[in-house]
Amino acid sequence: MSDLYNINVDFDDVANILDEYNIDYHECSRTFTTTPSCPHYALGEYVDENKSVKWNKEEIKKRNAIYKAEKESLLLEKDKALYNIKEKYADKLSLLFPTLTNKEIIYAIDVTDDKQHGSDCYIDTEYSIYMLLLYLANIKTFKEKM
Repeated sequence: MSDLYNINVDFDDVANILDEYNIDYHECSRTFTTTPSCPHYALGEYVDENKSVKWNKEEIKKRNAIYKAEKESLLLEKDKALYNIKEKYADKLSLLFPTLTNKEIIYAIDVTDDKQHGSDCYIDTEYSIYMLLLYLANIKTFKEKM
């Protein structure tokens, strides 16, 4: 809890919100497939052995372009869904940190997640996000009072 600049936030409240966030975020991440429905071809592969080498090279380029476009579309769709979840929880956290904008809260979550990338230590991540949010809120409040 920090009341350095009249910011009273209980860690348990933040931890509960971040627990819900972690569950929803990872569940959403698992529900989206990023594997296109069409196959990806390596150089030197043939689509049709009865056609010329030139035709096969051109066909593979076309099909790989379709694969790439579909992959990018799937990743974009997944990123939008995950960002919507961040927005939802930024709204909840903004009630606890009224001096911070949703953009600042999402920044705190992203910075902390990047540091913990690949780690399943949600307690450490939650604590880090909590500390970063307090830091941002205190700095912002301090600047406003000057």
